[in-house]
Amino acid sequence: MNSRAYKMQEMTARNKKKNTAPIDGAASNAREITDFKSELNEACWSVISFERVEATGLTYTEAAELLGELSRQGLSGLCIVTVEVAERISEI
Repeated sequence: MNSRAYKMQEMTARNKKKNTAPIDGAASNAREITDFKSELNEACWSVISFERVEATGLTYTEAAELLGELSRQGLSGLCIVTVEVAERISEI
């Protein structure tokens, strides 16, 4: 497994731990949010560069972290797109 794949697995595991949060306040009974519904929390994001699809199947936070890392490495043309768009790009 290359270092990029390992980092992506690590970020995914870390993000899954963060997605559980208690609700406080006006709710009369305590309950937990186990899956906050937002496209930003879904693994439907990809990072692309001018050259290729760099990674796919990420949450937006994971994609942003990877984009920052790749940018620091000097990779050009980085962008966060949906998995659907990345699939279309890889077909070209």
